[in-house]
Amino acid sequence: MHVFVLDKDKNPLAPCHPAKARRLLKSGRASVFRPYPFTIILHEIEAKDCVVPETQLNASAPLSVESERSRGLKIDPGSQTTGLAILSENRVIWASELSHRGQQIKNDLEKRRALRRSRRHRKTRYRKPRCLNRTRPKGWLPPSLNASAPLASTSLASTSLSVESERSRGLNHRVETTMTWVNRLRKLLKETGLPVEVGTGGQTKFNRTRLGLPKTHGFDAACVGKSTPDRLDVAIEKPLLVAAKGHGVRQRCRSDKYGFPRTHAPKAKSFQGFQTGDIVKATIPQGKFAGNYTGRIAIRFRPSFRLNAGVKPFDVHPKYLTTVQKSDGYEYRFSK
Repeated sequence: MHVFVLDKDKNPLAPCHPAKARRLLKSGRASVFRPYPFTIILHEIEAKDCVVPETQLNASAPLSVESERSRGLKIDPGSQTTGLAILSENRVIWASELSHRGQQIKNDLEKRRALRRSRRHRKTRYRKPRCLNRTRPKGWLPPSLNASAPLASTSLASTSLSVESERSRGLNHRVETTMTWVNRLRKLLKETGLPVEVGTGGQTKFNRTRLGLPKTHGFDAACVGKSTPDRLDVAIEKPLLVAAKGHGVRQRCRSDKYGFPRTHAPKAKSFQGFQTGDIVKATIPQGKFAGNYTGRIAIRFRPSFRLNAGVKPFDVHPKYLTTVQKSDGYEYRFSK
């Protein structure tokens, strides 16, 4: 899987081969910007200087990682999982599967609505009703669907979504909502000033079947649109799996199942320099869980955090933790 590259001003450049990234890091001409997805930042090059073809680059030449070959980001959006793939001519150099949290948002809104309704019926404390003359802006989308719109900023973007199967029996509202989401996604991509190609779900399936690729969201993304080549080389071993986790909740008062206040969460979001969602490296010298682990933590406001490192989650003292990447609302792992 290729490595993302930033210039010294943090402007994106063309991805480079992992071997070239290792040479740049070893020679001190680049540093690790973030491990997930793995990105390096150059020390001496700006985007305007990147005009040399990638085939002429080496670790000792004037550094430029911008290639003359066409690269493109292809997107296969879905309600639960979106596939992402970056193609360099006829090679898949990067792939990812992004899992959305739309269903979780929908469930939380329904739970809040049920609690408020229950309090109103019991004539106990509840939020005062707001005026009923509010209107939704043009292009409004439900929060669960609004959280699923990805952004792109590469040399080519493609989207694919099929809605033909939904045009039946009273699903016109669902079709309109889906098309609103598609149009918003297309508008966001066009705002980058890059060419945008739109395909259909049937065309994606035809391309994937013709190329003999397995049914995954990442490969579906690679097969989007008419620009799919006749032969596709997969230069990745496993796609990066990304799951949206959010940035916490604003709700301070936690209620029981009857809607009565149960406890109050603290206002602070960090403790001893750590925050829920941080990716950390744990070095535990002794005990039942002795060893080295890397995973996502959930903090408590006491020196006992919850670490999820791919095995059964367990508690760990923050003195054994080192921050690898600050929380950005997503969880990262590679498929098995």
